[in-house]
Amino acid sequence: FVISLARSRARRDAMRDQIARLDLSPIFVDAIEGTKLNDADVPGRRGFGRPGEERPLSPRELACALSHCAVYERIVQEQIPLACIFEDDCLLSDGFARVIQAIEQRREGWEVLLLGHHSARHRPEIGAETCYGNTPLVDGYCSARVAEMPMGAYAYVVTTAGARMLLAFAQPPRMPADGVVGYSPAAGVRLHAVKPPCVLPHPEVASPSTIDDRPYEDPGRHRPWRIVAGR
Repeated sequence: FVISLARSRARRDAMRDQIARLDLSPIFVDAIEGTKLNDADVPGRRGFGRPGEERPLSPRELACALSHCAVYERIVQEQIPLACIFEDDCLLSDGFARVIQAIEQRREGWEVLLLGHHSARHRPEIGAETCYGNTPLVDGYCSARVAEMPMGAYAYVVTTAGARMLLAFAQPPRMPADGVVGYSPAAGVRLHAVKPPCVLPHPEVASPSTIDDRPYEDPGRHRPWRIVAGR
């Protein structure tokens, strides 16, 4: 599944071309337009942040989170055993095809597996830190349990059970999509990541962001999503 705004033709074309080289057919899911949302569309919507400093999700953050939830709903309803979810600004590495084949053959130990990720300390080329549960996939790649807050929900694999848990954890809407995925262990999700990441933000289409209405925050200040997500 590729989550993409219907008007983002260049991004869709770039994703279609990359996936077609692997003899796969992407399913494009029209992302929700943040500019068309209002509070009445999302009952129970809450803010996030430090106590006394909470802010609501921006319209485009909210739309992005709801778009991911729409994919989770489809996975659960259709009982899809394993699904790969992309946002439309991804660059697949040379090892991506081999990693996906290995995942299909060996899918135990996790409900959500990050293919692309980063953290407050590490860029997407390195990815978030992982710890125990290291499982070799193919030469140069392994999967392991995430050991810090991973950022980015632009490429990940999810099982039916994982989609069901993510969908429940995302309600009521209170965190961006990558917050839901990153803190999903609080909901019992076994969250692992491929190291090194086999998907990166695409340097040609990832900027400007389609979620460009996020309020500015001091990059040196950690956003405490744990307050709303739980330990």
